[in-house]
Amino acid sequence: FILEQPDVDVRYELEFVDADGAVDRETALCAAVKTNSLAVANRLLELSAPSGGDALFVAAGQGSPQMMRLLLQHGANPREHDNRAVLRATYY
Repeated sequence: FILEQPDVDVRYELEFVDADGAVDRETALCAAVKTNSLAVANRLLELSAPSGGDALFVAAGQGSPQMMRLLLQHGANPREHDNRAVLRATYY
């Protein structure tokens, strides 16, 4: 498992080009949240991946209370992205 390697960079951002040709970036944590991979997200957070509001916003948009709880427990700030994330996170 790649997250067990001693030199893995959990802050790494994936870069991709969308259908319109715009370059976008996504953290490994956001990718784990988008795929609702709770175990991977938990491991990334254990390895000190930043638990920013973007990941919480994605989890809130998907209606995933387990993922939102995990992110909040690891210090995600619900006010970092926008008010919709705050509303969903406080509901759960």
